[in-house]
Parts: sequence; C-alpha cells; structure tokens
Amino acid sequence: MTEIKHDQVLNALSGVYDPEINIPITDLGLIYRINIEGEHLVVDFSLTSPGCPLADYLENEIRRSLERVEGVEHLAVNLVWTPLWGPELMNDEARLTLGYSI
Repeated sequence: MTEIKHDQVLNALSGVYDPEINIPITDLGLIYRINIEGEHLVVDFSLTSPGCPLADYLENEIRRSLERVEGVEHLAVNLVWTPLWGPELMNDEARLTLGYSI
C-alpha cells in the first residue's frame, strides 16, 4: 500500500483551474479540507457563490485530478458552504490578479 502524501494532493488540486477566471482553485481558497486516512482521501471544497454554475464541472475536475494521486483507493469530494467563501480566503497572488488589495 502506497501512502497518500498531502503535498501530492495539493499539487494535483493546484492543476484545477476556475475556467471563468483561469486561476487555480487552491489559490482561490476553494479547498477547505483535505483528510487522509490510509488509502482514503476526503476533500471538501466550496465555490465563490452558491449560484455558481460550475459546481459539477469543478467537482469532476477535482475528482479527475485526485484519482491520479498515488495511493488513493477511496475518494470523497464534498461541496460545502461553511464557511461561505470570501476574497480573504484567496492567496496574495490570486488577490493581486483579481485586483484586490493585499
């Protein structure tokens, strides 16, 4: 059994981009939780707004990227709304790209 590594999970998720603004979901602060227990991986993510039409698209892209991570045998990807997303969750690079002050 291969151990799932947190940095590999983050690296895979950093390849998933919000298609409307072309910024990685990790930079946008949309990944709320990564839980690794043995071969089980659980990822909670959110969207920039509850009415975002990209929920299914992003969930599928997250799944596709994480299924390639070595050691993942069981995967759960959950869309969550708590806490509600806000610009303060973005990293500095994403804030600057989108014109927010840091």
